[in-house]
Amino acid sequence: MSRYFVSGKKSGTWYAVSDPKIVGERVVLQNDHATEMIVIAKKISEEGSLVSTPQQSDYTVLWDKFAGENEGVVRTSFLHKQYRKLVPKYLRDKLWEFRHKRNSSNLGRYYKGHFKKLL
Repeated sequence: MSRYFVSGKKSGTWYAVSDPKIVGERVVLQNDHATEMIVIAKKISEEGSLVSTPQQSDYTVLWDKFAGENEGVVRTSFLHKQYRKLVPKYLRDKLWEFRHKRNSSNLGRYYKGHFKKLL
């Protein structure tokens, strides 16, 4: 188990970063200024080699959902396919940002559900 924390160097305010496995999607932070990151990890084994292949945790939800006979196949709804086909990517990105992202002079652009300000 690991915990992640980030801080924009402008104000020194720290944020706890959500685990992609728990929120079910990639955690993204975009900025153009100095940012500090702390990772707190616990060693759980003395074993020297990897037992299994490492996988990015933000894909865990997809792997678990489509495991077995449908491994690697991602299914989307008809409406989602039409939306992706008819709406240009730059506009889809802007709509997503409008619905989900927050701007902070300290941290940058981030999804408000993925970062919790620490006291």
